[in-house]
Parts: sequence; structure tokens; C-alpha cells
Amino acid sequence: MDPVRTYVEENAGSDVRATLAWLDDAGFRITESLGGRGESFGNALLVFSGDVDVQIVRDRGQWDITVAPQCDGRWYSLAVLAAAQAGHDWEPPERNPSAALPDQFPPGIVWRQTLPSALEWLKLPGSATALEQTNARARQRMLDYLNQT
Repeated sequence: MDPVRTYVEENAGSDVRATLAWLDDAGFRITESLGGRGESFGNALLVFSGDVDVQIVRDRGQWDITVAPQCDGRWYSLAVLAAAQAGHDWEPPERNPSAALPDQFPPGIVWRQTLPSALEWLKLPGSATALEQTNARARQRMLDYLNQT
């Protein structure tokens, strides 16, 4: 087994491990792996390829997941993808500045439940356009927020 994958399995929470197992069962294969045990902060990156690419990252103890439809190769947050699939705009999570950051991003999204249906949705006509439009609005929302602070 890939040593970074082994490291991730040993250090990830149950949802990340369940998502890894689902990716295996769905026929995705690791095409890139970086970091792991010897990396600063234990950072790690795994890219799985199938109908789309799925990137799982551990950065300073926090897990994140992004998806890149192979039609455009850009990476999208699972939160933006889930919002596009649901037909609404992405909403930033409420954040208490005095609270610790979550261990897994996006907050409130269970990867193992959300990823399979989101990837099926990406196969539908018009989904790539809807995803790009939702992503553009999410980026603008973040820029507007940053310009206000």
C-alpha cells in the first residue's frame, strides 16, 4: 500500500477513512501522494482518479477534500459542489472566532454521505455549468467579505 495512504489511514477520523474505502470500492486509484509521516505538521496529500479527480489533504492536522471534474481540471470545494447540486448558493459556515477550527472541512458536511451523490450529479448535463456558476458566486462572496474587513 502507498505509504502516504497508510499514514492517512492511521491518522484520519472515521469519515475520512470511510470516504477512502468508498473511493477504493468505486474504482478510484491513487495517482499522486505526497507528505506523510516525515512531513512538517504531518501534512499529506492524496489524489484519487476515476471519472473525476478527488484530492484529500491533511494540512496542520485539518482534513479537506476537493473535486476536479476532468472536463476543466479546476478544484472545487465539496461544500460548493454540494450547494450546486442542491441548486442554491454556497453559504459560508458560521464561525466563532474564539472557537477552535474543525478537524475536517467543509464543516457540517459528511464526506462519505455527500461525495457519492455529488459525483453522480456531475455526470448530468448542465452540472458543470451549474458548478462553475455556483463557484464564481462563492468566490465573489468571499472577496466581498474580505473587502469589508
